[in-house]
Amino acid sequence: MRYFGTEAVPDMALVLREPGRLLFSDPSGDLAVRVDAGQPNTVSVITSHWHAQAQEFLKRQVEAEGGVIHYEAVSERPPGEILQHAREYFGQGAQGLGLAVSAEQPQSVEFSGGGGQVTVAVRSNGQASIHVSAREWDYHAEQFVRQVTSEH
Repeated sequence: MRYFGTEAVPDMALVLREPGRLLFSDPSGDLAVRVDAGQPNTVSVITSHWHAQAQEFLKRQVEAEGGVIHYEAVSERPPGEILQHAREYFGQGAQGLGLAVSAEQPQSVEFSGGGGQVTVAVRSNGQASIHVSAREWDYHAEQFVRQVTSEH
């Protein structure tokens, strides 16, 4: 995990090490790397500031074929608004990427097409907690997370 400490962001330092979780920080913000013990091939990076570095790190961790990248973030936007934005951004509407909705639940929507898939799940506990997983659509998933975590 030296990537965040030395390669990507010169001033970033490891400030907390827990089983399955590392927390890095610098004057601009925090970044957490989490590995789920039940799913050792699942690596999540949670950040409000270091999106490009997180995306590059995750790309290095994903297997060459079939790998899934996970993004987590929080937003002030209501969960329903986030899921509607996901439908517009990834879906088959005029402004969308043309992916088909393959599954939908009250708190999540899954899209497929173009050889990949994207799942957007939202939980609310005061703030909306967003989890986006993507296979073959990682750039667009990262752009979506940036949009829903930015100010209106």
